[in-house]
Amino acid sequence: MSYDIALQRLAATLKTTTAELKGLDGLTPEQVEQLDTMLVNALHRQHEAMKAAIDRGLDHVPALLRGAVKKIVRG
Repeated sequence: MSYDIALQRLAATLKTTTAELKGLDGLTPEQVEQLDTMLVNALHRQHEAMKAAIDRGLDHVPALLRGAVKKIVRG
């Protein structure tokens, strides 16, 4: 994969532009890909941890209100 494509993927993952990532010019395309993969995995783990925390927090909400509160909290 070319450096530009790898940088575009990383920019998409970070929801930014490639211009904002110009400081990564010293990395090889493989290193940019690896960074992108690590960030995607970290974001996935963060999302799962947030879901688990919300579910644990809902244990404190009365059962009749849980469905409505879950919709509000999760969006």
